[in-house]
Amino acid sequence: MHEIIYFNTKIIVNNIFSSYKPIIKYNSNKIDPLSFDFVRNNSFNASSCYEDKECRISIDKTAIDILHFYFSQVTDEYFKKINEKFTSNQEDAYSFSFETVIFQKNGIVFCSDSKNEKQNLTEALIYFSLQFMIAHELGHIFNGHCEYKKSLSFNQNSRFQIFEPETANKKSTGLSPLDQRTLEYDADAFATTDNFRFLLQEVISNPSQLGIIYWWSFAITSLFLKIGSIQMATSSPTTDMRYLTSSMRWRTIYEIVETIIHTEDYNIKYNDEEFIKRIEKLLFFGSLDAEKYFKEINVESNLSYISDAINSKYDNNYFTEIQNNWNTLYKKLQPYAHLPLFKNKNK
Repeated sequence: MHEIIYFNTKIIVNNIFSSYKPIIKYNSNKIDPLSFDFVRNNSFNASSCYEDKECRISIDKTAIDILHFYFSQVTDEYFKKINEKFTSNQEDAYSFSFETVIFQKNGIVFCSDSKNEKQNLTEALIYFSLQFMIAHELGHIFNGHCEYKKSLSFNQNSRFQIFEPETANKKSTGLSPLDQRTLEYDADAFATTDNFRFLLQEVISNPSQLGIIYWWSFAITSLFLKIGSIQMATSSPTTDMRYLTSSMRWRTIYEIVETIIHTEDYNIKYNDEEFIKRIEKLLFFGSLDAEKYFKEINVESNLSYISDAINSKYDNNYFTEIQNNWNTLYKKLQPYAHLPLFKNKNK
């Protein structure tokens, strides 16, 4: 089972990396070759760095173990509820179906409906999560974060990790806590744009697959909650934290998706206004349901959730600080960026 996921993950990494080469070339930039590896450090992690003229990304196999175990629990509960509602003759509001592509080792590709087997839905949620993690790490490379970090000190490495205990971050990394939070925000924004634009084009071409938006949102919110649960086990949010809380990360993707949907910058054509509203609703309810399942499975969890992201003055202050800081980092990253950086038009 996991061997197939490892195989498919390598395909995903190479496909995402290769898709940006024409844009990099168009902007008269260049990018060095990609090196991707799996590691086994018994942690929920992925990392990126730019060393020795190589773009390096790694994913800890433990992260895949944890995602598989968790999403198996989720889909067990999901199909259990489907069966209960079916036998009680009640309509299931979220019994969406979509086709997921399954890659085989022999190179044969076929599509399978997510409602046929629990395993297919479990795998789809894992792949959505891994694709986001990969794009996040590529964001650190493509947007110049790694090279900028390395430039801050002669002995400084260029590595970024999806998660590192705050206790390990007390030593200087060359980046201030605010700068690192800002770069993590930018990497999340890059990953969201990469993932969601592709999904949006898919559902515009085939509206019957609109439910995939719900499951993507479900998967990414679950990913944030799993990472957030590890963070909260080692530290609490403080003014000098280097990573974003799960609620802040959810707010990031929601704001980026709203930007993609409601601006002309991305040149995406919609069917009608009602179509946009359905996308927003699916995105929101996918996140809410991810929280619901997470709370049911992790009864003792004490995390910041979507309601916190919407209402929290605490999160609002962090976001204002990050957005203001981006205008400073934008200029510093320019010499190292391989792709055009987001420019805040309001500043």
